[in-house]
Amino acid sequence: MPASAALGLPSWFLFAVVALLAVIAVAAVIALLLLWSVAQQLEQRASLSDKLQVLMDKGDLEAVIKQCKERLSLFPEDATAHYYLGFALHQDGQSRLALGHLKRVPELQAGWDVSALLGAVERAAASMEKQADLRLVKDQAPPQRERGDA
Repeated sequence: MPASAALGLPSWFLFAVVALLAVIAVAAVIALLLLWSVAQQLEQRASLSDKLQVLMDKGDLEAVIKQCKERLSLFPEDATAHYYLGFALHQDGQSRLALGHLKRVPELQAGWDVSALLGAVERAAASMEKQADLRLVKDQAPPQRERGDA
């Protein structure tokens, strides 16, 4: 006598219960894999952040820029890499390039306020553009005649 008949249940019902349990088990495995993946990404991000901070403290802007660009080629939505790349570019005198990366940070990482740094970089970029404009005007100005020339 089948178990479903002994319980007074139709066989399709027992099959449905087993199928539902299998679906729940698969969903639990997928959830665990997703949690593990998120934990790995957070660990990598923390590790990257630590490495980049050490390089920044050493003043090795070239290495910071290189590592951030490599990271962003693999993970273009990495807010940490955008932050450090923007900061390093600004420190390296490339404030205009830094702006694009720093503006992405709050878009990618809610609650990460970079407004003070962004303001400083915007002012630096504007100042650099003004200085470049002044050099351009100076280079295009007619040569000054000496007082004795007439």
